[in-house]
Amino acid sequence: MKLDEINQILHEYEEALKRDGKTSKSITSRKRDLKKALVLSNSKNEFEKTISNNASFSRFIKTLKETYDVDKIYAIKNAISCYAKLILKKSLFTKSEDIKNALLNYSKAVQKFDEFGEFDTTNIVGEYGEYYVCKKFNLDRSYTNEKYIDATFMENGELKGVQIKARWYHGDDLKSSNIEFGEIKPDKIDYFVGIVFGANFEVLKLIVMSKQTIEAYFHKYVRSKKAIILNNSFDEEQFCLTKLN
Repeated sequence: MKLDEINQILHEYEEALKRDGKTSKSITSRKRDLKKALVLSNSKNEFEKTISNNASFSRFIKTLKETYDVDKIYAIKNAISCYAKLILKKSLFTKSEDIKNALLNYSKAVQKFDEFGEFDTTNIVGEYGEYYVCKKFNLDRSYTNEKYIDATFMENGELKGVQIKARWYHGDDLKSSNIEFGEIKPDKIDYFVGIVFGANFEVLKLIVMSKQTIEAYFHKYVRSKKAIILNNSFDEEQFCLTKLN
């Protein structure tokens, strides 16, 4: 990471620490310790993604241990934890009591969903995605053993199969992220619908692609996995249809 970017991050961190009521001595030490972590990252975006992902963060700590001694690691982890809390609004080292309370709230929500016949609580996001898309386009949920067909509708007297993929995005800027919808099978479906929900389940993006459009996409973007990937290179004007027809 470049020095000017590190200094910008540290300045943002310092201002957040001041608002949180930390002393000047505490601020100085935390900035020093955070800087040690930042120099091992390529960018701010990479650093924040790393500490937001449990597996990536574990690997990052392992890298730190290869660079610094045990006493410094504790201080660096403390500084990173404070950064995550103040800047990213995430808790890296949560109290057991808080986790238990969150689990109880989650349990209550799952029990409520169990009362709704349209939902299987093993995949709430996917189930809601199918529910939303079917309501919007007046489709019929398939409820069949056809793995890739989630909904159907009649078109000119012919039954059409639709594959639906939903993703739940928690970040701030969808344009800077890669959203992969997973394996798509154009040979088994007639249409693909991909939907991205925001943190509060608002619709951030809805794309509809015909079999022909998907095949054109795969031809242009050759990938080992046949996945629709929404990122800066996704040609929405060329590949995204506006409605099922």
